[in-house]
Amino acid sequence: PINLTAVAPTISVSPTFRAFIAEEGALFTVTNTSMNGALAQNVTANIPPGSNFFIRQNTCPPLLAPMESCTITLDTTVTTSGTIPIQGSNTNAVDVTLEASALVSLQVNPMHLFLGVNGTGTVTVTNTSTTP
Repeated sequence: PINLTAVAPTISVSPTFRAFIAEEGALFTVTNTSMNGALAQNVTANIPPGSNFFIRQNTCPPLLAPMESCTITLDTTVTTSGTIPIQGSNTNAVDVTLEASALVSLQVNPMHLFLGVNGTGTVTVTNTSTTP
């Protein structure tokens, strides 16, 4: 008798850490690194319940061939951080760590301030964004 053993495909993800501005997204490249011809199935990011992260885009096909790559873009609308596993239904999991910060919008009033020699003046800076 001949015994056959199925070998699960292995994926790699690059990078495994990304700091980014919320609502601009963090792109990760996923590669099926299997050398045995095994197809990676249904590769996606597994967002935990209650997480502020979401999948903005996933270009991974249902079957990712060996040595082929695809991209997954994760995003959030708030300042947050966390670890998200990326994996296929038949592959290893690779944890990626994200740190998202919000873009702060400031208003300066007055926009121009002319001071003579040894002059003084007052400028008011206001945070007009929802981020403290």
